[in-house]
Amino acid sequence: MLKGEPSSNITMRLLKMSLPVAFSAYIRSGLLTLENILIPKGLIKGGAESDVALSSYGTISGMVFPVIFFPLAFLSAFSSLVIPEITRYKEEGEKKHIDYVTRRIFKLTLIFSVAISGLFIFYSDALGMLLYDSREAGFYIKIFAALIPVMYLDNSIDAVLKRMGEQIYSMRYNIIDAFVSVILVYFLLPPLGIKGYVIVVYVCELINAALSMQRLFKILTFKVNIFFDVCAPVLSIVGATGLCNFLFHFFKINYSFAASACICGVCVCLILYYVFLRITYCVTDEDEKWFIGIFKRDKKV
Repeated sequence: MLKGEPSSNITMRLLKMSLPVAFSAYIRSGLLTLENILIPKGLIKGGAESDVALSSYGTISGMVFPVIFFPLAFLSAFSSLVIPEITRYKEEGEKKHIDYVTRRIFKLTLIFSVAISGLFIFYSDALGMLLYDSREAGFYIKIFAALIPVMYLDNSIDAVLKRMGEQIYSMRYNIIDAFVSVILVYFLLPPLGIKGYVIVVYVCELINAALSMQRLFKILTFKVNIFFDVCAPVLSIVGATGLCNFLFHFFKINYSFAASACICGVCVCLILYYVFLRITYCVTDEDEKWFIGIFKRDKKV
């Protein structure tokens, strides 16, 4: 009996953690399936032809979203090097270290996502033509690019919450997000068409991010500096893309139809972005040392 008690306790703990998560995942999957069924039906009810409705939705889901979420893979790969430290610090009771690492992740995510958002807005027409030969795809890339900082930040916060043992809250917010999405799709798509779907995506992403952020700030005590963490990256990417646009027009480079010019423009924008980040003190020597140190620690391991 004594030998069996620890095993029994572990089993019960695993069941208490895994069953609610699994149950929540099933509910969310069902809601997402229902949403995917309602979207084309809602577009057709709005008076649009079936082919046109499916084409508009297909452009967004099949062309635009893969482009929007592709850079997130790089951020997730880097976060995978840092986020495990949160679990270790949580087990050791080092709350200050958890706050420090989370603050760094929060700041890095904003710097990265704001850059991607600005580049996608600036090069939306070029991306649409180069990747899909579609101006419509470029238009929707620009529309959803403005939401990238919210999407990426929500993803990073969700990963932190799960490392903090907040899986239940994370899944609860995802269910709320899916439920609200189904309701909005049902009521907004018939009268508004594809514009209604854009509104649905924006509203649901903002709700999910707000709930996750509220939970993160409740369990941790780190603070966000609005100017250095939010305003500085936005001003830096606006300045970088604006200056790059001026240079392109000055040298009469048509970046909309030349892949090489587009790649060159992205590189120039990123260099200018880094310069502006340093000028505004959004990125400091300490930030760079921490960033480089992540790879050194991983290499030693």
